[in-house]
Amino acid sequence: MSESGSSSSSAWWMRMLIGGNPKRTLIRISVVVPLVLITFKWLLLPIRIQKESMEPTYGHGRINFINRMPLFFGDPERGDIVGIRFSRNAAQGTGKVLLLKRVIGLPGETVMIRNNRLFINELEMEEPYVKQVNQKFPWNYGPVEIEPEHYFLVGDNREMNQEDHSFGSRERQAIIGKILF
Repeated sequence: MSESGSSSSSAWWMRMLIGGNPKRTLIRISVVVPLVLITFKWLLLPIRIQKESMEPTYGHGRINFINRMPLFFGDPERGDIVGIRFSRNAAQGTGKVLLLKRVIGLPGETVMIRNNRLFINELEMEEPYVKQVNQKFPWNYGPVEIEPEHYFLVGDNREMNQEDHSFGSRERQAIIGKILF
């Protein structure tokens, strides 16, 4: 009785783990595992927001995904939130970092920030995503002309001091995808 009890117990676990048809389960695994690996290695890259530069749009500690697919078929547009590869220098440590920034300037445009207001080709631009600005230390930058195949990127948190912010022109190849949601 104990032998039949243990064999039926192990058969129950095998059915739970493998299913009624082991061959079908093996085929499913051989299809699903590569799809998951491809998706999360090359198409959707996870990103954890580590700094305050994109607040209030994306808060510190939030996890999201960078979708690489849209940039296979076109270039970033003004207002897009993108992931960029950023190489650290020896003073900051080794390795590569993935930053989240907003595209505000396109190739060939002239970007200027005066007293927290953004100007593209001398026209003031609306920035509804910027909720608060640092009145004590207003942002001033430029004018600077963006080179071909470069984009001007900045975070949404303009309440931070300008010196504490990573922003500026980056080459197109450093932009790896758009934020998923």
